[in-house]
Amino acid sequence: MSPRPNPIADLLVKHLARDLVMGIEDALYTGARRGYAAGGATHPGHRAHSTGQMRHFHCNEAFWDALEAGGATPTPLNGNQIVVGQAGIFTIGRFHSDCGLQGGRRSKARSQLAEANEVIEKIIAPDLFQEAREATSASVFFMTSSNRHYNGDEDQSPLSSIEIGVPRKDMNGWVFHESIRMFLRRYETEVVTQEDNATARLKVGVVKRQDQEGTQ
Repeated sequence: MSPRPNPIADLLVKHLARDLVMGIEDALYTGARRGYAAGGATHPGHRAHSTGQMRHFHCNEAFWDALEAGGATPTPLNGNQIVVGQAGIFTIGRFHSDCGLQGGRRSKARSQLAEANEVIEKIIAPDLFQEAREATSASVFFMTSSNRHYNGDEDQSPLSSIEIGVPRKDMNGWVFHESIRMFLRRYETEVVTQEDNATARLKVGVVKRQDQEGTQ
């Protein structure tokens, strides 16, 4: 199934390199796996909490590496502070949530980043009484969710999903979001054009008849 045309997705494809998105996808899987391994070794009484903490730190580190490798100038790693990068007009963040966008809304820092989406939000829902403005800054997030059946097996994924999304300025909904797998297909929809070397020629009989009738 091909992704549906979307102006916000077009902007993301324009400003986020495919290799950067693929690198972030790999990094988040790697970070989640490392976090589970680190937290899973703790006492069962606080293993769930420990695993969540370890997943946060390891995903932050892996996310930072992916942003750095992709030229997205990540902010320094510093305790519980969120890590963000920059690619074109987009500030790039991430969060883990098993309850959708509501999980990302708990962070004041992420909510402040989302405020930059006021202009880009108008692309989908234009204001009839205001002149449209070009978006010069916006925020996009990569959201991960847990695979509750993951037990550390190498054949399993520690995450049930990774989605990419642009939230509304108040983070009460998405302006655009879809699975990262579907989003990566948007880079493959290249228009292939073929040079047309054919030239139109009239048949000999037609040219001769036109000469006899004095049309040339």
